[in-house]
Amino acid sequence: MKTFVISLKKSIERRERIQQTLSKAGIDFTFFDAIDACQEKFKYYDKTAPKKTTKRFGYILTKGEVACYASHYSMWKKCIELNEPLLVLEDNALFSDHIKECFPLFKALMTKYDFIKLGGIHQKNKKNIGVNIIEEVNEKVNLIQYRKRDSGARGYLITPQAAKKFVENANEFIEAVDDYMEKPWRHSIKSYCFQPNLVMRATIPSVIGSNRKNKEKICFKHKILKEFYRVYEKTRYNLYK
Repeated sequence: MKTFVISLKKSIERRERIQQTLSKAGIDFTFFDAIDACQEKFKYYDKTAPKKTTKRFGYILTKGEVACYASHYSMWKKCIELNEPLLVLEDNALFSDHIKECFPLFKALMTKYDFIKLGGIHQKNKKNIGVNIIEEVNEKVNLIQYRKRDSGARGYLITPQAAKKFVENANEFIEAVDDYMEKPWRHSIKSYCFQPNLVMRATIPSVIGSNRKNKEKICFKHKILKEFYRVYEKTRYNLYK
């Protein structure tokens, strides 16, 4: 299975770190040049929809978040072009000890599932997430579905079928890319995950920036709409499981 690492071409130290990490895990890979938010009018920036984002969520996406979305969007198009399942990683990925024994099993898993995250992140209520065990991958690792949406996109397996659905339904970048991938009612792709996580976030500075939610002052009307949309999305997620 081909492995791609999304990474800014100028991020030399990050590239050296992930190269050492993957070499230690015995995984061959290719760098996939990320889209740079520092460039004016970078590729796919015109897909942003700040009015919709503000109306639904009460914030606007930062340029870093949009560039991150654009990078993954480009990676999905690459998956469609190659017409084969891929392992996609971000350059801040940190592997667990289970990655070596699980990596040879990825190809077989992708004949049954279209989108599997190597690790999930939950910022709130971490102890009460709840999971549904889908199958045993080996004696130490299970494939699961979370009962609540998680976040993060630093490592995932994807088929061309899922990539096509993601691309076809991302005419606008309304939310962060990891949020979008966790909304099956938007693209019909269910999200699965390994437990325990095979990939975590390395303790290195983010290239997106620390202000991940560029919140603006919103009027009372938009606050009501935001709450309505939060309940709507929670309901849709529960219905789609």
